[in-house]
Amino acid sequence: MKLLFYTYDYQYKIKDQKVLIHLYSELADGRKPCIVIEHEHYFYAAAGQRNLTPENLQRIIVPLYNQQGKVTRWEEVEKEFQGKRQKFLKIYTNVPMAVPPISKELEALGVSCYEKDILFVQRFIRDTGILPLVMAEAEGDFVKVEDNWLRVPLFLATRVAAMPTGDERLGDERPGDNKALPHSLDELDILSFDIAPTRPLNTMYSGFPSSILPASMT
Repeated sequence: MKLLFYTYDYQYKIKDQKVLIHLYSELADGRKPCIVIEHEHYFYAAAGQRNLTPENLQRIIVPLYNQQGKVTRWEEVEKEFQGKRQKFLKIYTNVPMAVPPISKELEALGVSCYEKDILFVQRFIRDTGILPLVMAEAEGDFVKVEDNWLRVPLFLATRVAAMPTGDERLGDERPGDNKALPHSLDELDILSFDIAPTRPLNTMYSGFPSSILPASMT
């Protein structure tokens, strides 16, 4: 089935050796499902470099807390770089946190790496174009939540995509016949965020021992 939704929060979890993006979203009828889809993290390395070999890519294994980070696959792509079209290897890793140390290992071999510092959620947003509070479309099905690990409906997606501006198609979850959906949700009830101001040593703000101050607006 198809679903039109508006994302208001992004998280990711690793389950069964898969990296799953969790899109906490709202539908036009007010329901708030979590839309889950698998996504891979990657970075780039300029193709044709002497030490950028399959053997070096396969042998790099980095320790990461309770698991190991490694390269899962790679493919050659062409991208524009400094005004010119160039060939790069798009290098995928098994977990997002493996990108910085693996790219560092390659750079120690003299390999030039790019886009290695992009956070995984930001990577997903760049890849899909799914922006906060802007209409997107998912294909998949609602499934039963096991072990009560999620308190909202779970929608396992096989595909997600941003909706072009002005596209008011309706999915299977229709809020009403002939009712157009807004492209973005502009009216918010509550907006909350954290700020991290700098402060002199041995000082405190409003009794908070750290520099992280919770704030909210209604």
